[in-house]
Formats: sequence, structure tokens, C-alpha cells
Amino acid sequence: MVLGFVIHGYLGGRVLFTKSVGLALSVASGLSLGKEGPFVHIASCIGNIISRFFSKYENNEAKRREILSAACAAGVAVAFGAPIGGTLFSLEEVSYFFPPKASNRFVCQSILLIPIAGYVEKVGTKEKTIAAAQVDS
Repeated sequence: MVLGFVIHGYLGGRVLFTKSVGLALSVASGLSLGKEGPFVHIASCIGNIISRFFSKYENNEAKRREILSAACAAGVAVAFGAPIGGTLFSLEEVSYFFPPKASNRFVCQSILLIPIAGYVEKVGTKEKTIAAAQVDS
């Protein structure tokens, strides 16, 4: 994990599937819950799974931590529609070492994910959400 604690299977495919389905069903049923925490966990699972496909990231723990920090930043950025906020969250809460060049990457990938999230939310619903409002303006 990011801060040195390793829990096997915590960021795997089974957890990703279960968390995604559980979040979709609970939000669809109208339960009052925050989706920000699950978005960060889902993004971290995706980042961990993708990092396994590249030997550069699979064999280097520092690079993998950087990927997980970027994934956390993306999860917060998508949940709140705030790419700078996602980067600051990752800097403050997730990373103990934050290289300056990584902050530029985090902001750019977070900015690119917000229109995608807005489009995905807008397709299935006619309601205005924070991410959908970003796409229209």
C-alpha cells in the first residue's frame, strides 16, 4: 500500500468488482451515503491492477506508490469535480514523499478525467451533477 501497510487482496479485481457493484446498487436504491470514499478506493484498485501489466511499475515499489497516489487524486477529482483538490488530497493524506514532477501529472490526469466522468453521469440521468455541470460550461 501507500504508507507501508500491505493487505493482500485489498486493491485487487474482486474488491474492485464488489465495491463497484455495491456502490452502484446503494446509490441507485436511494441510500444516503457518500460516494467519495468508494471512488477513491475504486480508482486505487484500477491503478493497482493496471500497474501490474507493466514491469516498470510492478517491480518498483516507489513507482507503484506514485501510481496509487495519482489514482487517489483522480478518485477525489472525479467525485468532487476538483482536479486541484484531488492533487492536494493526495499530497496531504496519501503520499509521504511527493516528487514535484508528479504534481503536474496528477493535475493533468485529474483535469482529463472530469469531462469523462461528466459524460458518463450525464448519459444515464437527466439530473445536473457536479461533474456534468463541468462538461456543459
